[in-house]
Amino acid sequence: MPAADPAVLRCTSTADFLAVLPFVTGFTDEQSLFIVLFRGKRSEDVLRLELPEHLRRSTTEAQAPSAASGASRFSGVTAVTATTAPPTSHDRARQLREEKHTERLFVDAVIELLRATGVAGEGPAFVFTTTLSYAQCDGVPLLRLTRMLQRRLRAEGWRARELAVIASDGWSALLSDTPHLRHDLTEIMQSPMASQAGVHVDTPRTLRELGELPPYTPMRATQVAAAIEELSRREHNYAALKQSEAPAPAQTADDWVPTETDSLAPIWVRGLTRVCDRCFDTAEADAEIDPRMLARLIFAAQSPDRWLAVALTALTREEFVMSLAESNGTRLFGKLPVSADERSPGSIEDILLSLAEEIPDTSRLGRVATVLADATVHAPRAAQPAMLSLLAWVWWSLGMQSVATVFIEQARAVDPAHAVSEMVSRLIQRPPQMRLRHLQAARRQAAA
Repeated sequence: MPAADPAVLRCTSTADFLAVLPFVTGFTDEQSLFIVLFRGKRSEDVLRLELPEHLRRSTTEAQAPSAASGASRFSGVTAVTATTAPPTSHDRARQLREEKHTERLFVDAVIELLRATGVAGEGPAFVFTTTLSYAQCDGVPLLRLTRMLQRRLRAEGWRARELAVIASDGWSALLSDTPHLRHDLTEIMQSPMASQAGVHVDTPRTLRELGELPPYTPMRATQVAAAIEELSRREHNYAALKQSEAPAPAQTADDWVPTETDSLAPIWVRGLTRVCDRCFDTAEADAEIDPRMLARLIFAAQSPDRWLAVALTALTREEFVMSLAESNGTRLFGKLPVSADERSPGSIEDILLSLAEEIPDTSRLGRVATVLADATVHAPRAAQPAMLSLLAWVWWSLGMQSVATVFIEQARAVDPAHAVSEMVSRLIQRPPQMRLRHLQAARRQAAA
């Protein structure tokens, strides 16, 4: 049966447009810039950029110390109150310069993105969302940033179809005759467009909800931890045997233990890719994955070259990854640098960038995300950054850059110095290349 045509909702006001926006994006977020792209009068795609860090804090948080306590499985940090000296006029002037510089860089990134995709000619709509209030800002929140964007758009010869700010206590339509007027949020909530959109699309969840992990099961976590401990013990024994030059036990793909000293890449690659495929196939059957299989996946991902093997198997299958290993050997899975270096090309980051040029199998990646989420929530804390980085990369590959950001932030919170997390954090700052090419192709087709 052919897929039904998407519903078309005709918005006649800014309030209507803002009411429909969450149904177009599929989620909501309170600290973002949403760029809605159009072809003619119809919206076509939505890009999201996270606001600069100093704008993601409320004025109260920025000016006063916070008395907070508690911890999560991913933060492990308890905030305490602290007494600080009041800022001097010099401090405030320096902070203002830094904030303006950060906002200029943010606007530069927006312009570069619009230029790279060729979407600016149709007049995108820009919607800023913030937890700041009109009372805190003594007027429209983010006004300096929005004016900066308007000036750059005019300099480029581009027009904005819409420019709005949604704050915690109201909203403003900055291209209207009353740009400084604070409208009540009920105008958006009571728009008939919201109820019409709800007929066709499920109620949007928040960005944080999209990035939620499955429930934590203590028994399952204990089983995973015990299996990881056994794998670690076997790895240590195997490495000790090799170092003493004693004959090591024969290894097969089914008896695979990843070791830092193992130079026979095709052997461990086959074992690992087989583990991955079994996990992903089990997810397709909607069955629970054996904790020992999850443990093997988690244990392997702690090493960058094996992390790459998991990523490659997520996109393809065991047979393809094995063919790569057999033709490239240790050149592919032999201590590649994690991050790209212009002076010495050839890194895990370079490989992920090249993979992003192709449209992935979204159904397979959806199953992969399910497996990785299960593995992440039941992994020992020290192992979580590698798993969260994989999860972030998968969501980014699916075109959900916003969800990827949620997971990579959790990874960096556990270990800010984790090399793979740092690389993925840098990677996901831009949409995948295949998505940019799709937008560019659509523009060329529209212009033909």
